[in-house]
Amino acid sequence: MRDSLVAFWFAAVQPYVSELDAGAADRVWDEIIAPRLNEILATSFEATCRQWLRRRNAAAELPFTYRAMGRWWSGPDEIDAVAMGEHDAHLLCECTFKKSPVGPDVLKDLRDKAARHFRRGEEWDWLFSKGGYANGGAWASDDSRVRLVMPEELEEA
Repeated sequence: MRDSLVAFWFAAVQPYVSELDAGAADRVWDEIIAPRLNEILATSFEATCRQWLRRRNAAAELPFTYRAMGRWWSGPDEIDAVAMGEHDAHLLCECTFKKSPVGPDVLKDLRDKAARHFRRGEEWDWLFSKGGYANGGAWASDDSRVRLVMPEELEEA
């Protein structure tokens, strides 16, 4: 929580302190912060998802106990959270911070990245979505290696 507040301060407040001190808070909000708010908060949402995973790992509630976890990227490909365990087991997570529900295209994109970069070991794909899941997530219900984490579950983070 503290890290998220500090990140928000540096992204949305600190660059505009002069304008805020001059009494232009409404203008700063309307013209600068509000149009970028989802972008600013997305970083905090991803951090919250990773914190939630850390707590689930400590409670042995993940498919395996990971030995390392964090953001991952290679060239243009980026994955919000990757947890690595023994024998190349990996848990790949996409964290989407937008109002609209996530659909199967997000899962397909995650799996395409996995096919390019994680070719060995057992894989689990978990999605985190602020806006929930299209069709109630029925498109993922037949796959035991897919988990759609509900937004209210993150309240425990």
